[in-house]
Amino acid sequence: QPAEAIHHALAAPDLARAAALIEQAWRSADRRFQGGTWLAWAQQLPAALVRERPVLSVGCAWALLDTGQVEAAEPYLEDAEHWLAPDADRTGMKVTASAEFAALPGIIASARAQLAQARRDGPATAHYARRALALIPADDPFYRTIPSIILGLAQWESGDLGAAEAAFAEAQATFAQVGNEFFYLSSSAVLGEIRLAQGRLTAAETTFRDAMAWAEQQGEPLTLATAKLLRGLSKVQLARHELEAMAETLARCQSMRAHGILVGSVHRVHVGYARLSLALGKLDEALDHLDQAEQTSLWDRLPTLWPIDALRALIWLRQGHWSEAERWAASEAIEPAGPIPYAQEFAGLTQARILLAAYDRTREPEALAAALALLDRLQAGAEQGHRQGSLIEVHWLQALAEQSAGNEPAALAALQQAVALAEPEGYVNLFLAEGAAAARLLARAASAGVATDYVNQLRTALASPAGATATGPDILPDPLSDRELEILTLIASGRKNKEIA
Repeated sequence: QPAEAIHHALAAPDLARAAALIEQAWRSADRRFQGGTWLAWAQQLPAALVRERPVLSVGCAWALLDTGQVEAAEPYLEDAEHWLAPDADRTGMKVTASAEFAALPGIIASARAQLAQARRDGPATAHYARRALALIPADDPFYRTIPSIILGLAQWESGDLGAAEAAFAEAQATFAQVGNEFFYLSSSAVLGEIRLAQGRLTAAETTFRDAMAWAEQQGEPLTLATAKLLRGLSKVQLARHELEAMAETLARCQSMRAHGILVGSVHRVHVGYARLSLALGKLDEALDHLDQAEQTSLWDRLPTLWPIDALRALIWLRQGHWSEAERWAASEAIEPAGPIPYAQEFAGLTQARILLAAYDRTREPEALAAALALLDRLQAGAEQGHRQGSLIEVHWLQALAEQSAGNEPAALAALQQAVALAEPEGYVNLFLAEGAAAARLLARAASAGVATDYVNQLRTALASPAGATATGPDILPDPLSDRELEILTLIASGRKNKEIA
């Protein structure tokens, strides 16, 4: 067994033999996502032994990337690239795994794409991913799929959900074909998340549950991929306000921490608990979870679509802590014009809520106008990216804004757009968080015959004890000064802190 031979060589210590064995074991460990175990072996070798082996260096780089140690990976890539340079003097270079050495240019390009993605460098991500696809042969579907996935993640983060879904559907099929269970489950988890962002709750839930059922049939042990599937399922349950089921799902996910499975993803579980606590109206508890998320945060490839600071600002708003929410808004200027990028969407929605709360308190038309303008830009971005889930929230906030302005026909028209998208998928939670304003609007919608059965279902949920706890204060406790109102409208227009000052 390779592991036993490696342990014997390290214990001997026969480090040259250990280096050769660890190099030979890399590709198998990488394919089975056992980079942490493999890296623990490699890190017992002297640095000089690793540097003289380009395959070993690249293996270390990938294992570090896989465990969230992004910046530590680049020196290993540079060591390997040194040996591969056209004019390199290869005296002293050692290679045991010759097939892996021949494949290094494409594998390094994939790693460079991963590194660029971690640094949020979109053009470099696309450049290296396409270079990897040009270098990796067609008869190596496993390693060709890696840069395709990286491109798919970049497309997801940019909001191009159709292209991202196609990339991950292909990846899922490829990993099933080559029999790689972990990557099949991981790609299924991302595919479900993308379908969730598209507003397709039923398709997302089916994707998550089918993958978990497949894993159980295969007798697969608990893995990080299973945790990703559970996290995704918990988001579907939140959207449908199935809070007891969500709590059970997150508890299953959290239990994996005892097995060391959540390395690099603990913070995402805490964010899930924060969103659950927010839905339950346990706002201080939600803030505690966000603090824990911040303390455990590591880069893990997936886009951050609900930034911790924006979630914290939303909770402050629910608590009526205006000054804290306003300080966050002043530090979070979004793009000044055009459709709002997907990565800034949640921040934009939170800023719109802050502006609407300001208008409800002051009745200053500037706050309402800024909120509606911001929502128009959010709508344009969501429509452009075919993000139905985002459109539901935008139309709902537009309806609340028009109701605040006394424009009932426009409010009901916007609500009709929201429920037309939300009803088929069973969205509930979104409509429960706005308190008395939501109750008034839904009552008017029921009287006007807007999706009567669904609207009455939402009204019943809102009137229940669980629905009532999800709401925050209907007005902010502190009046806004003229300067605070001016700052809010400048923020909504995308002004930076220095410009505001």
